[in-house]
Amino acid sequence: MHIGRRDAWSKFFLVFCTALCWFNPLMWLAMKKSSEDLELSCDEAVVVSLNEGERRRYADLILRTAGDGRGFTTCLSASASALRYRLKNIVRPARKHVGALFVGVVASLLFLTCGQVGLAYGMGTGEAYIYQNEAESISLAKVTQTKEEARKVIQCQDEEALTDYLSSLTLYQAVGTYDCDSEEKQLSLTYNTSQGTLGVILWENYVRVMPSWEKDLKEQDYYVSGGLDWEKLDGLFNW
Repeated sequence: MHIGRRDAWSKFFLVFCTALCWFNPLMWLAMKKSSEDLELSCDEAVVVSLNEGERRRYADLILRTAGDGRGFTTCLSASASALRYRLKNIVRPARKHVGALFVGVVASLLFLTCGQVGLAYGMGTGEAYIYQNEAESISLAKVTQTKEEARKVIQCQDEEALTDYLSSLTLYQAVGTYDCDSEEKQLSLTYNTSQGTLGVILWENYVRVMPSWEKDLKEQDYYVSGGLDWEKLDGLFNW
């Protein structure tokens, strides 16, 4: 099994790394643990189809040869603790029920809690982050609803109320950008400003601001504290 898996080369690589980092005690520990893993994994592969008597014969062979460290081999050192653990696994292999149960519980928890994790900082208002404190000098040019890859232009019934609401939002600058296209609610706003076109995308929990006049600045996502009030927004548009 060692020859087939070329463990001698793996052991040589471990020794080489330890020679380079001889001053680091963690490297010596890593080499020791890795060497033990080489032996334990081989034992498991060898005895997987053996009966109890054959397992005991194999354990007796390991016990008689463990102290033979001649030459550069993959033999496990004959330390008492490591040898006891190895022989115990050979004669009475540990059942995998506990490990399988643990893996299953972790997988279930990951499935139930899957979602997006957002990192945000720099609290501010929508007036500052969206409108750059110039809400009075901009005008709404177009509103587009995006749902299931279909785009529909809709009309805003009260532009002033929309601007006031977005200006009052508490926003946090998000680290990076987020793929929110799968969210059910999404509106794209296009504003005309004195500097150029300002694009704003509204999702359930995020706002993306895209100033066209700042070529070196990519779009910025903002996390909305408490989420957007879509009941209020629905009343401002002619769907």
